Amino acid sequence: MVKLGLPYGTKPRLILLDWNRQAILTRSPEIKVEDTLYAFLHRLKLPTEGRVYSMIKKQLAALAACQMTIGWTEGNGSGSTGYGRIVSNMNVLFSKNEKQRILWPNTVTLSIDYFNSLMHHAVPLDDGALYLLRDSAVELDLYAMLSERLHRIPHNKPQFISWTTLHDQYGEGYKRIRDFRARFLRHLADVQVVYPDARIDEIKTDSGRSRGLLLRHSKPPVRKLAVQNPVKS
Repeated sequence: MVKLGLPYGTKPRLILLDWNRQAILTRSPEIKVEDTLYAFLHRLKLPTEGRVYSMIKKQLAALAACQMTIGWTEGNGSGSTGYGRIVSNMNVLFSKNEKQRILWPNTVTLSIDYFNSLMHHAVPLDDGALYLLRDSAVELDLYAMLSERLHRIPHNKPQFISWTTLHDQYGEGYKRIRDFRARFLRHLADVQVVYPDARIDEIKTDSGRSRGLLLRHSKPPVRKLAVQNPVKS
């Protein structure tokens, strides 16, 4: 056993989004991984060079080993906390030679709780958008969040999010909210290029001071198809 850090950056996000898509399409928590790391990188449209090889291996291990604690507020105002893993089992042995196939399939098995959550709540994302945003972790997170959230907002009840709340979620490394706000708005503009149906307004006071963002009901980036038969725990 070795110590592993937390998954970070764009690579584990792209890997996880790819696993999510495969699980939904196959309706199975078992994900088949390519026999060579070259093929895996090629499908994710990532550079096939030594530094990226090393990073992907590191992030695969960190993603498979991580455990999450998630807190949320219920509709009645009560709080809940959930604990879980994304991956329940990973059997991956990449061939060093891209032309040499291994004798057994490489697989990643998602935890049943995570898989069932995908089946019930996942929103399809556009592959072209992910490709264009692939160099920014913040923009990948924003695109995924807005894709999941905007279409659930009631037509007549837009949701306001203050800059303080956004800073708490996305502003690590920024001491001043105004510095974070300027950078965040640039990221948001990039996301709206690939998700043009996203209806988001910046709300300002009478004096012109920005208070936050108003999210309005929007069409999802990709039409969601019905998915049935999640795995029973």
